[in-house]
Amino acid sequence: RLHRVDLGPLSRAETRKLMLRHEGLRRQSNEKVKLIERAIGGHPRTLEYLDALLRNGRAQLDAVQDRLNQFAQKEGISLTAGASFEEHVRDAIRLAAADAMVVELVGMVGQNPTDLALLWQSSVFPFPVPTEALAFNPASPKEAIDMAPLSAAINRLAASSLLTPLEDGHIYVHRWTAESLKSIMPAGTYQACCLRAAEHLRLRPVSDRRQWMADLTESVRLFLAAEAFDKAASAAWQLILALEPIGQTT
Repeated sequence: RLHRVDLGPLSRAETRKLMLRHEGLRRQSNEKVKLIERAIGGHPRTLEYLDALLRNGRAQLDAVQDRLNQFAQKEGISLTAGASFEEHVRDAIRLAAADAMVVELVGMVGQNPTDLALLWQSSVFPFPVPTEALAFNPASPKEAIDMAPLSAAINRLAASSLLTPLEDGHIYVHRWTAESLKSIMPAGTYQACCLRAAEHLRLRPVSDRRQWMADLTESVRLFLAAEAFDKAASAAWQLILALEPIGQTT
């Protein structure tokens, strides 16, 4: 009789509010906050780990401190050695991955190669996308998609907690999880997934202009990650044309 509720990330406003409560996060510049949002997103535990690392390994809560010490020892992460801000972000993600047993969960998901391929693909999208985006084929962008096996795979991935289905039929991988998955993907897989995701975002029809521009902006970044530089330049030019007033483009 229980109803399953899959928890998505905190909203941007909720994330900023949480960061204001942590001294190590509160004192960061706007540029560093943007990096945190993109690399970690709205995941409270990872943000708590990062705050502790920025304050020389001192967490605000005893329970967090205990887990921090445990997983820092497991991962060989020093809580007192000097490190750059970017290194602290990476270490916080490593701690969260160890805490959540990401490698072990990927091993479990990998027993079904199709599910693992869908997990890799979903992890490169920077925001929630419709489930059918995972089966997008750039060679046949209008091809009908059989949702039955796709939905079954999504349910299995949701059970692993590595992927979160949202109530509006969208799916999402937490940013810190996506960063963890990126480091263990087979060679070439990340670029291939970024290329498919970029093509999907560039081609999918949306009625909202802001969403269209967000899609196109992210497609440029994904094309660059896939090292598809000609496609990135084409998408960037399309975006420039959309931003320039008619007759003002040179």
